Amino acid sequence: MLSPEPVLAQELSSRSHAKRLFMTTNMSIPIGAHDVHTQDDLLIALTRLMSSNLDVSRWMIRLNTDFNNEGTAYIDTKKLQVMLDLRKEQKLMHSHADSEAWFERHVQLNARKRILNGLQETSMDVIHICRPDIYPDYKSFVEFIKLYGAVVEAEPPSIRGYVESYCLMHPSGEIQVNQGAVVLYDENYQRQGISYPQTLIHEKALAGATKAVATKLMDSYNAVGFMTITYSVFWDGFEEISRLWASSVSFGMHSAFGALGTMACLTRPLDTPVGSEALFMKVPDGRCFIHVPSLVHLPLMSSRDDIFFKLCKMHGIAFDYERKTGLLFFLVDSVIGGMLSFIAVAETRIKSLEFSIHALTFILRNFGKSDETLTNSTNSWCSLNNVLRNLKSSLKLEVGRVRAIE
Repeated sequence: MLSPEPVLAQELSSRSHAKRLFMTTNMSIPIGAHDVHTQDDLLIALTRLMSSNLDVSRWMIRLNTDFNNEGTAYIDTKKLQVMLDLRKEQKLMHSHADSEAWFERHVQLNARKRILNGLQETSMDVIHICRPDIYPDYKSFVEFIKLYGAVVEAEPPSIRGYVESYCLMHPSGEIQVNQGAVVLYDENYQRQGISYPQTLIHEKALAGATKAVATKLMDSYNAVGFMTITYSVFWDGFEEISRLWASSVSFGMHSAFGALGTMACLTRPLDTPVGSEALFMKVPDGRCFIHVPSLVHLPLMSSRDDIFFKLCKMHGIAFDYERKTGLLFFLVDSVIGGMLSFIAVAETRIKSLEFSIHALTFILRNFGKSDETLTNSTNSWCSLNNVLRNLKSSLKLEVGRVRAIE
């Protein structure tokens, strides 16, 4: 009921397999290569892609199987002098010759050779590994590529953000699709939470793409249960519209479904019974929320649950059941475990971000001002300081977007 058989789910959620799945449904996917299994495969893919797509500023390298993008690395092409030189040459060639001349075989082979030399001269240090606590260097990362395989894909130009689409493939054959949420990542692509609902892409476009994949899965694999597809959303300057690239698929319920179900229960009218329908599909209009599933702040270990919640309530950090707004904590563990999870509900995205920032700032000021003990920890990506900094950045971007619309 919750997901396909574990063996099938693991196979289908492999990034390389997901690429093939998306292609069979005519989905747009990032420019790239899949089924990369050796260092030679990686270098061939990188040089071929970089030489023919000089405008791409960042190339992502992702392991086929990982959790929360832990197996992600990337190359910023602006850090390679050879790429800057090739862009100048391409521009000069376009001004004096046919625009297709750059893609002639001898030109491309020369460009690939120079890019390969440029990569090797840096000893591959130009590749930034997002989780050095797990993969301390390029050599160790390549060992996992040999073990699991990987994909190489372009980060789209003019990227607007990343969106998750949530779907239920019911055993009866019915497909339910939620309107989706914006994923909140840190600078190393570690997922810190979601902002619901998403407004980066038209809801019908997102639902149509997700239903096409779900239909293929049910018809070809008899798959049922919950599915999440992650898309990158970018602006197409030629057509003046937003577009989607499908990047990954996963199965089963996770924290976002719990947040959506909780949201549906909290905001439904009191006289409405809870039926057997999927609650995560029934979030009412006029409500936005921020959900952070895992936040670590070790200074909380010196506090107590009763003191923590009493102080929060005194400072207005609570949920108002009448107005259906405010902040609600999920008790992943006792507060003295040093970990929190919460959902901040408001009428607008800006308000929900402000609720979240106010709550985390209060915790930081009253229960410890720094997470120095987490600086070199595997949990530094979900430390309170890191989450708070990225929420402030998201708020700034959202305010700018609203002002631009006005």
